[in-house]
Amino acid sequence: FTNNLKRKSRGVKQAGFVVLHQTFMPSVLIETGFITNKNEGSFLNSKSGQEKIAKEIANAILNYKKHLDTNTVVELQNDNSNVKDKNVYEGVDFKVQIASGRKKLQLKSYNFKGLKNVEREKVGKMYKYYYGKTNNYDEIKKIQAKTKKQGFTSSFLVAYKNGKKVDVNKLLKEGKVN
Repeated sequence: FTNNLKRKSRGVKQAGFVVLHQTFMPSVLIETGFITNKNEGSFLNSKSGQEKIAKEIANAILNYKKHLDTNTVVELQNDNSNVKDKNVYEGVDFKVQIASGRKKLQLKSYNFKGLKNVEREKVGKMYKYYYGKTNNYDEIKKIQAKTKKQGFTSSFLVAYKNGKKVDVNKLLKEGKVN
């Protein structure tokens, strides 16, 4: 809604709504606006506004399904998404490691302070938990800042080149590959 329809975003809020928490399938609660707000109410009550909102919801579902099928992490674009990527490393996946431990946690947002799409990897007897996945170094730094803001103050970057874990600092010294 924010990017394509230029609607105001009030951010994502966490709450234990039963309609979301006690489901066995992916679920989302969407607030399209406030009908008590004159501008939003007019938009939401118009046929055009309803069609645009419905189209964006359908597109979001299809995009989510596409990412599930390709088994990739979905990261919402911010308002700077039109800026050309400068620090793209072909064949590299940057991730933010937010936690590790011997306990295998369910990949539910309530286990990760509201972060969704967390990945888990078993390394020996340990489980490592990652948030975000991109080949853009600038973007992964923004994602890391988000994790720190969410309370994962000791989160750090990791990199995989062609599927193998590599040293981030060494990779950055070598320079980007695109």
